[in-house]
Amino acid sequence: MAAQTPSVSVVLPVFDGEAYLVQAVESILAQSLNTIELIAIDDGSRDRSLEILRAHAAADPRLRVVTRGNRGLVATLNEAIALAESEFVAIMNADDVSLPTRLEKQLVFLQTHSQVAVVGCQVQLLTSGSAPSIVARLPVEPAAVRAFLPLASPVAHPAVMFRRQAVMACGLYREQMMPAEDYDLWLRISEHHDIANLPEVLLQYRLHAGQVSANRFEAVAAATLAAQMASRCRLRGEPDPLEGVAVLSPAVLERMGIEQDQIARQTLRNVLWRAEMHLAASRRPADARSLMDAMSDHWAAAMHPRLWRASAHWLEARCAACERRFLTAAGLGVAAIAEDEGLRRRVISRVWPGATPRSG
Repeated sequence: MAAQTPSVSVVLPVFDGEAYLVQAVESILAQSLNTIELIAIDDGSRDRSLEILRAHAAADPRLRVVTRGNRGLVATLNEAIALAESEFVAIMNADDVSLPTRLEKQLVFLQTHSQVAVVGCQVQLLTSGSAPSIVARLPVEPAAVRAFLPLASPVAHPAVMFRRQAVMACGLYREQMMPAEDYDLWLRISEHHDIANLPEVLLQYRLHAGQVSANRFEAVAAATLAAQMASRCRLRGEPDPLEGVAVLSPAVLERMGIEQDQIARQTLRNVLWRAEMHLAASRRPADARSLMDAMSDHWAAAMHPRLWRASAHWLEARCAACERRFLTAAGLGVAAIAEDEGLRRRVISRVWPGATPRSG
């Protein structure tokens, strides 16, 4: 008898993930939807990750383990998608937790919404030593997602399920777009399909204090701007300026018309957004302040001292409110320092109907 095709293929890239890997794997294998396959690729881990994966695979044949030398996240994701047997593919991180009905609910949604190619969900933020805390609210309806997409990624990458053929048709993840490879993919997919989020919390997303360096903030900013510029070119019917580019070098960015000033501003926005996430998740102002302190002597802060001071003052007010136990839910950080107040209000009102954007 032929083996049954899995309802969902879950992709799990692993690199030195032993700290939380057991919890991540078991959260997938314990899903209410049990007709799944879990494809775990050990990307040259130096810890006990492979041992943990093999032990679980010996106990549950739904887990397929691939091991090889380190090739990086994008190569690992694309390899796993190519190996997937199901039409529907879900992403999972080695340090997150999928709640029991995540895969079942996302699969039903995609099966009943043919125009949607990618569906995410709301995520609950985890920090070391803390119980699950605040929920990071993401836009739900495709129209709200599309309104948010030009600013930032509207879905949490480890919380998505997508149609495999839609991703394959768009060319998979692009190596040169690291570390904004997921955002670049959503922009390309959105040109042909809708993207949505379920309103329920179905994933616990782990934040690690100190996991993001100043250099990474800068790299994320550059890749984000490049993804946005490439999207605008495609929407105008022009060739994709990133097609055939191997590395997102300063020369490539300059050729695309992306200036250092833009990268600096985007870097500062990214820092503030991340700091707000840490503050909301941990309720420990020290975590958020440490992120801002790490950027205080970065060239982006020096290039825009007024913007940097405004960002620091915004976060300090949030920290003080947290210390007074008056912190409200995070979620406006991405647009908090947008200089176009009208744009900020329009985006917030469309993505979070009923919200009252603050000034300043």
